[in-house]
Amino acid sequence: MKPNILLVSYNFPPIVNPRSLRWIQFTRYLVRKGYNLDVLTVDRRMSCRAYDEASPGIIPMAVNVHRTYTGVIHRLNYWYWSPDKIRNQHYKNSFEALSIQELKKICKEIVKPILIPGEAIERLLLGLRMAKKIISKNHYDLIISSAMPFTDHILACFVKKWTAIPWIADYGDPLAFNPVSPEIKWEHLGDKWIESKLLEAMDCIIVTTDETKKGFIKYYPFLKKGQIAVIPQGYSPEEFEGVQPELGNKFRIVYTGIFYDDVREPYTFFDAIKHLKDIELEVIVAGNILPHYIEAAEENNIREKIIFLGPQPHERVIALQKGADLLLLFGWLKGYQIPGKLFEYFGACRPILCITFDEKDIAGRLIRKYNRGMVVSNNGEEIASAVRKLYGLWHKRKLNEQFWLEPTKEYSWESQAKKLENVIRNCVKS
Repeated sequence: MKPNILLVSYNFPPIVNPRSLRWIQFTRYLVRKGYNLDVLTVDRRMSCRAYDEASPGIIPMAVNVHRTYTGVIHRLNYWYWSPDKIRNQHYKNSFEALSIQELKKICKEIVKPILIPGEAIERLLLGLRMAKKIISKNHYDLIISSAMPFTDHILACFVKKWTAIPWIADYGDPLAFNPVSPEIKWEHLGDKWIESKLLEAMDCIIVTTDETKKGFIKYYPFLKKGQIAVIPQGYSPEEFEGVQPELGNKFRIVYTGIFYDDVREPYTFFDAIKHLKDIELEVIVAGNILPHYIEAAEENNIREKIIFLGPQPHERVIALQKGADLLLLFGWLKGYQIPGKLFEYFGACRPILCITFDEKDIAGRLIRKYNRGMVVSNNGEEIASAVRKLYGLWHKRKLNEQFWLEPTKEYSWESQAKKLENVIRNCVKS
């Protein structure tokens, strides 16, 4: 008989982001295989730019989803404006906009640093209350928690202590040795102490790269290699097969995702585009883009070349990816993460331009391995030269023949879900 599973995942449909997509795919696979699965998540409809009204329809009917409130600080921190409001100078100077900006600043500079391991911690009490209610009515053989945010692991740790049932923790990113590490020393020490206590209680850990696995063993010597499984992100070939590409009239570069301050910033790319005024190109950006990045594009006088669409339904994201002449990807530092969109880009079967930030970047390594595109460092001249070269190939209708653009099925969600099922069997058996 298949085990009953309680999944603790802050990110879950109707939210559409890498963590959510990962776990809806795994959920659907497990249900097809006969597992019973309930989900403890949050209701983020009023505070999330990645809300997709159509996505709840992909949750299997057999799955019971329990939602809790996110919290006041989270609601404020993730307050957002539509692109129209961002461009409206009158609204930007209104009392409402200035008040919200000031409150967000207070949250970022004063409140957020004291919330360890992050602002989602305010949801913990509500989550624990809901968890007690759920486990009092249902029997579970396994807990799985998905992070970020790391509050999911803390919540699952309490459930593990209450029930003594096995616990698998799925890490998107590490906490204490994350490249986006806290600048405040005491905050970093707090993260490491919390993470060490959580790791001591976990039965199995899932990470997305081999480098992350090595990092955990280095930072926490008490861990055993057999406790840590590597399961990267994936993509669904079926989803890509059923979507028509959305094409453009110019050389179209498409980026689907968000930018990160100090880690994955687009400023050098913007500067490169500024020096390509003689090329008929457009850059389509679909994702939750913060106002200061849009303002940076305006300051570089490239808004006529860069189109910010804002958040889009997942189906349109796929259509944009499939219709791109070139897909834009920003890598990660230290080899601890692989952008989840890389595998979607593999599914779109379009050439990729990958901008890397150090020599350990795994995305760049995979793109070279499979000859899926060009890899450059975060240097304006190098980026501009690569775009110009790729544009020339496109103009001569020779771009596609330069790269291997077939589906990479070893990174399908089906393949990744089979790895997860093996982890579940070993964890429950032990």
